[in-house]
Amino acid sequence: MAPHLFCNYVEEDIVTIKLSTNYLAVLLAAGLLSSDVLSNDNHALEKSLEQRVIELESRSHKQSNHWYESLTFGGLIEVEASYTDPDSGDSESDLAVVKTELGVEAAINEALSATVVLLHEEGGGGVDVDVATVHYESEGGFSFALGHDYLPFGSYATALVSDTIALQLGETRQTAFVTHYEKGGFSGSFYVFSGDNNEKQEQKINDYGARVSFVSDSFTIGGDYISNLGNSGGLRDVIVYGKDDDAIDGMSLFAEASLNQFTFFAEHLAALEGYAAATNSEPSATQFEVAFEAGEFTYAASYQETDEAEFLQFPEERISVGLSREILGGLGLGIEFAKAEAYKGDKTNSLVIQIAAEF
Repeated sequence: MAPHLFCNYVEEDIVTIKLSTNYLAVLLAAGLLSSDVLSNDNHALEKSLEQRVIELESRSHKQSNHWYESLTFGGLIEVEASYTDPDSGDSESDLAVVKTELGVEAAINEALSATVVLLHEEGGGGVDVDVATVHYESEGGFSFALGHDYLPFGSYATALVSDTIALQLGETRQTAFVTHYEKGGFSGSFYVFSGDNNEKQEQKINDYGARVSFVSDSFTIGGDYISNLGNSGGLRDVIVYGKDDDAIDGMSLFAEASLNQFTFFAEHLAALEGYAAATNSEPSATQFEVAFEAGEFTYAASYQETDEAEFLQFPEERISVGLSREILGGLGLGIEFAKAEAYKGDKTNSLVIQIAAEF
């Protein structure tokens, strides 16, 4: 029943009750009812009213159970002002909306949910369906996910504005089936997918990976394996397999520890073999970072290095320092200064100021 119809229905019941009460008062004044009859009528009236309230509450509860009440919306807007000053070449500055995300999660039932996230990034050329998954949570610690999402390969944890070099090398988004098990602090995942980039350029579900990790109140440690690192965002458009090339597997080891106001991050991500298309290079990225919370601010410093990653135009070393804080509810400020050194020795200084609104 429509809301306005429901309101009219309730008003009519109230009017009826008022009329019944007035009529009852008239009968009392005229002496037409005995005390026994009045008592019986009052009891019947109270019972009728009680039953009516139960029915109305039941109808109201049913009407509030709309489909849209199972939806949860969220979003993110990141605006950055940046300045870069290389040893060779002119300095540059920019102001841009670097990332816009809009997502919705639907709780289909107690065990099943669906998630869709739309993403636009500067230079991306349009709006992409970044995530589209169906997730099932079963009893006993098992869960299953099917759809397009970021694979559990690499940690990429940081308290700074910029993504880690390990993320640029290893982050992989594919359509996959992922099974996950968690009990106590232990968790493990296994997934299969049909990669876009493989040695025979065939569409087969023959790529896979796994993660094992342990989480406690003060630290996290884990390791990842993927059968074809060439499907990562950093390698997919650079490495093109020949018909006789084999897929190159990759690994990641990561750890995070907290001690009072300090948090430490460490990760090493690498290809386990050389890419023939890149003169047999085995690219890797290593990160060490410490973050410190003082008052409303978080201060962070990191050292990152790469090996055999010149063909990806990654720096050989990068040192970064920064700070961040929440300036309003849902609105954050981040500032980062970095000095990067290329394989040939050229250095580049950069400054980034980010405003991020999350809702």
